[in-house]
Amino acid sequence: MTDIETEITNSIDKDGQTVWTGTQDSNGNKIILDVDGDSSITADTDDVIDIEVKAVDAVKIGWQSVANTGFISIDPAAFTADATENTHRLAMLNSNAITIPTGTTALVSAVYLTEPNITATGTVTTAATMYIAGAPSEGATNWALWVDSGDVQFDGALTVSGTITGNLTGNVTGNVTGNVTGNVTGNVTGNASGTAATVTGGTQASITSAANLVTVGALDSGSITSGFGAVDVGSSAIDGGVITAATNFAGPLTGNVTGNASGSSGTCTGLASGNIGKSTIFVPVAAMLPTVSNGCAAIAQAATGAGQPDMNVLDFDGTSAEYAQFQVAFPKSWNEGTVAFQAFWTSTATDTDGVAWSLQGVAVSNDGTIGATYGTAVVVIDNNISAANDMLVTGESGAITIAGTPAAEDMCYFRIFRAVSNGSDTMAEDARLIGIKLFFTTDAGNDA
Repeated sequence: MTDIETEITNSIDKDGQTVWTGTQDSNGNKIILDVDGDSSITADTDDVIDIEVKAVDAVKIGWQSVANTGFISIDPAAFTADATENTHRLAMLNSNAITIPTGTTALVSAVYLTEPNITATGTVTTAATMYIAGAPSEGATNWALWVDSGDVQFDGALTVSGTITGNLTGNVTGNVTGNVTGNVTGNVTGNASGTAATVTGGTQASITSAANLVTVGALDSGSITSGFGAVDVGSSAIDGGVITAATNFAGPLTGNVTGNASGSSGTCTGLASGNIGKSTIFVPVAAMLPTVSNGCAAIAQAATGAGQPDMNVLDFDGTSAEYAQFQVAFPKSWNEGTVAFQAFWTSTATDTDGVAWSLQGVAVSNDGTIGATYGTAVVVIDNNISAANDMLVTGESGAITIAGTPAAEDMCYFRIFRAVSNGSDTMAEDARLIGIKLFFTTDAGNDA
């Protein structure tokens, strides 16, 4: 190696120190820094400065055509650390303070990174401001990134391809897609989705929206508000909480309900143990009378055979409209909504001709006029099944709107008739009515 001292010009000696002035050219040769000669600075490759420590190029400054290197690359020599001390390949320490003068400084940090400023004339598959290639595997616990203390802020979106394990404390606003294993404590605002959205434990003060919620244990306290989809608790209980809907529940509530329920529409209060939803009343012809005008035949008793059930029937003509009437005082638990009906009837004929049964109703309140106009009639069609005196049961009719704006404790008058003008009513013989089943909906467990 050329002794650099022979290349130095314009040098002076002052107080035992050598001072260089002017430009010095080492021409790619090493400047040895330590006694044993294994730490040096050199630039034997054009535009790349090597800092050698312990006979290894520990730091390279300059662009290199080598994979996974940067303008500054650090790769020190192997080292045996002190077993009792924390050891790091790169440490940013804060022994000496940064003093901020009077005024406002927007940001102070230990490490500041900006995006890499890429001019992409080719294709860049993935780019990042900071990239961590992997986590260690030698520790009892291993992390690729460890924030030991303090809050972490992400102003942009956070994408996690793997599993988040541990506790999340605080508010999470936005969408969480995937499975959450563990307890969620606090409020969750946003959407949760999954093929099995199962809550196995935890405390939730307010759940405001969910498509489907399946619980394993009891659903205790808190509230379930409108916007919810199905809530399936299986054999578990909903205890001590409040279920609130903006108007009415869209579907039936099946099972026993203990507690109080209230609402401005479809009000039900003082709820006791009982069933709420669709209910039925059977009205036999013995509870009906032919109407004074255009009434059907009077009730008749027809024998079927010795020791066999007799039939109580009202006969309806096949050529002219004939009517029968009955009235029902529905329980207070009725929601005063629409009703439906199912006709039970028979025939003396053995054909397969059709009959069109029709029902209409009107509600009359206390001190109201009984001479009121019936609502729109609803028709249900049924056919004979080639045998005389067989029990024939229609399907359930469509919804019947009862005229008169029904209210609690009203008397509801119904008129049933055979709609002989309907094209599906083709039976020439009398149709014999045995009775009807009325379908109605309750929104309270009792009439208290």
